[in-house]
Amino acid sequence: MISSISTYCLDNSNEAASTKLITKKIAVGLSLCALPTKSSFHPNDLINNTKYDIKCIKDISKHIVWKKKIFYKMRHGSLFSGIGGFDLAAEWMGWQNVFHCEWMPFPRKVLNYHFPQSISYHDITKTDFTIHKGTIDILTGGFPCQPYSSAGKRLGKEDERHLWPEMLRAIQEINPTYVVGENVRGLTNWNGGVVFEEVCVDLEACGYEV
Repeated sequence: MISSISTYCLDNSNEAASTKLITKKIAVGLSLCALPTKSSFHPNDLINNTKYDIKCIKDISKHIVWKKKIFYKMRHGSLFSGIGGFDLAAEWMGWQNVFHCEWMPFPRKVLNYHFPQSISYHDITKTDFTIHKGTIDILTGGFPCQPYSSAGKRLGKEDERHLWPEMLRAIQEINPTYVVGENVRGLTNWNGGVVFEEVCVDLEACGYEV
């Protein structure tokens, strides 16, 4: 699943002012980008960890004046946010942390301290996310692992902490471009892997490729 996400307007100082459209294709875990040319290099590319030859960057910079920049910042939202692992990674990537959702008191203090500009939601079971419909690029969530972990009783769907249905509801309400889910290995083998298969089927039913 690959989508175009960024455009830049350039003014070439050696020619008449012109507008050029540049498209970068991003897939989860993979950045596809060719070696930059004078018409396609942008400093913001470095945010996405694209590796360029330093001499090449210096040579390109001599020929381009950045008169106007239009840079699309990826918008990220997190569920079951904990102390903000995904949120921190998003910040390092240069993305915008739009919201987080966490109900434990201490992690909420950490989140609100480090990400004060983000909307802070408390209880996912009582939160309506439709306000974010179609505005989030990447939704992350480490839904509770206790129901499936070998370190616990492995009650699965009988555990009140089985909250995948709530994450699914949030996905349906938000309709993000990408979804990143995190859980323990036990999710794949609890009751023969039924919950893992359910997660995959649910996501595909929403139009995602797993």
